[in-house]
Amino acid sequence: MLRVALAAGAALTLSLGLPAIAQAASTGSFIYANVNGEESTLRSPKDGVCYPLDSDTHTVVNHTDRRATVFPEHGCVGTAVTLPSGSAVNGASFVVQSVRFG
Repeated sequence: MLRVALAAGAALTLSLGLPAIAQAASTGSFIYANVNGEESTLRSPKDGVCYPLDSDTHTVVNHTDRRATVFPEHGCVGTAVTLPSGSAVNGASFVVQSVRFG
């Protein structure tokens, strides 16, 4: 009986605790641009969410208060590059297709 109560309590704690973590959002914006210089912006992106970017993104600027991890493929897969808050990367050989914050 004690095990059942502990398991139920743990499940309740996890179910109540995880949404608060998943819903946390950064403050600020993440700017990205393609090779033609056309910019797009993510404003206050949520932590832990994988955001798809334009296929030909070559410039990223992290103006959020969180680190941004950028990936060369959609779905946040491939060799990641982590950008601290306030940093930027630009380059013809630098291609980004997705980003995750937190």
